[in-house]
Amino acid sequence: MNEFVEVLSIFGHFIRALGFIALGFGVGRFMMDAYKKAVWQVQIALIFGFFGLLVGLTHYASAGSMGTFALSAGAALILPNMPKKEDTERDPRNKVSGLEKGLAHGNANPFYFWGTPFC
Repeated sequence: MNEFVEVLSIFGHFIRALGFIALGFGVGRFMMDAYKKAVWQVQIALIFGFFGLLVGLTHYASAGSMGTFALSAGAALILPNMPKKEDTERDPRNKVSGLEKGLAHGNANPFYFWGTPFC
């Protein structure tokens, strides 16, 4: 019976880590989105609330839970500031008709439209 309880305990630690990852990412994204649109008083309240939550979790949560929260919150704070890659496939300036797309792929069928052959 002890082995079963230990397996459930390990499973519970994984669930706790996933929950703290989701919580950290959600809180970080909410703070960044709300911070950009708020007046300075609300920005100060957001910062104090976020760091107050970090202090509370440090005191009351386990080290693993706090680490997963901190990693995901850090990812949420860093990801919006990363440069975006340009997507040439979906660029509206690079539109190609279905016939040209079919001929570009070596298909000489004139009824080849939008990537699917009609004949």
